[in-house]
Amino acid sequence: MLNIGICDSNAAQRSQLHKVLVTLLFDTMDIRIFHYESGTVLLDALRSEQFCVDLLFLEIALPDMNGLKVAGQLRASEKKLDIIFLTELERYVYDGYVYHAYDYLIKPVSAKRIGLSMRRYIAERFGNKDAFLLIKARGNTERIDLSRVHYFESRQRKVAAIMDDRVVEFYKKMGDLFSVVEKSGFLRCHQSYTVNASLIVSLHNHEIILQDGTPLPVSKRYLPDVRNHLVRTSV
Repeated sequence: MLNIGICDSNAAQRSQLHKVLVTLLFDTMDIRIFHYESGTVLLDALRSEQFCVDLLFLEIALPDMNGLKVAGQLRASEKKLDIIFLTELERYVYDGYVYHAYDYLIKPVSAKRIGLSMRRYIAERFGNKDAFLLIKARGNTERIDLSRVHYFESRQRKVAAIMDDRVVEFYKKMGDLFSVVEKSGFLRCHQSYTVNASLIVSLHNHEIILQDGTPLPVSKRYLPDVRNHLVRTSV
């Protein structure tokens, strides 16, 4: 799932960009698109923790505040996202890259130019096939972004993928699943749990704590692997 934000005061241009993105990406990956009509609305969403955008198309000439100021506050928040600036003024190009812009699009922007930028973005950010897991859930084939999975949990004959914003259940044996996701940075910590190793903060006795505070059990069999991981990542 790719969450895309469009921050532009011009509703017609937001709608047009939305349509272009849907056309470009509908057969590539699942996307959600969020609209922000001003920098104030976007920053309010950020402060209220309602901002979950991975890629933001950000107009610089916003009526309420300069888009570069919005970008500065986003970077100061340490929110991980990519920014593609939109503007009619070429003089802002170099200013945009101060805020680590992924790209810079001069209006009016053609669908072809957006397509070039998005194809490069998808190739660079999602080119690693190991970063996704193909599953069958509710009769449909779905591609799960493993970077968004906190951990997998056995639930009788099913496995549940506990993700940022949802839980997906599918039929799979935990051992078979682990053999697939191990190379993508997952660690087996228990017969019933496989965890995204990058999210492990600490180990206390036979329990690990994840970044969001979630505790998971660690069985005696997998305790050495967990300890070795923490030693390696602490160096």
